Amino acid sequence: MKGRIYLSEDRGGCALIAAALDVMSGRGEMPTAQEVALWGMETGMEWSRPGRLWPAGEARGRAVFFCGVKSRAPVLERSLHCLMPMLGVSPLHWEIVRLRVKAPRVRSWQGLVREYPRLSRLIREEMGH
Repeated sequence: MKGRIYLSEDRGGCALIAAALDVMSGRGEMPTAQEVALWGMETGMEWSRPGRLWPAGEARGRAVFFCGVKSRAPVLERSLHCLMPMLGVSPLHWEIVRLRVKAPRVRSWQGLVREYPRLSRLIREEMGH
């Protein structure tokens, strides 16, 4: 089963929401903004460090990560594909999901909670849920 990495061209807010929705999908109900923010804090995610790959946990037996980049997500995606073999990991075992939804003004947990209803709806639509 493939691992999954969510990428968003922002400080990581959209990628974090997508990863949270994936990891929490087994619950049956949509997580609240506060639950997602608390979960994000528990992952160690820092708004001041875009470009870092954050571990999100597991969803249906696969590892899930998320990352926000200020711009040029395709460059990071290609870099990851080049680095994986050097780390002894096959890129074929990973699915990189580059989100079209962006939230460049979300730079804090308060901003995430405020924008969560709109962003989670857009991300679910993009992911086909």
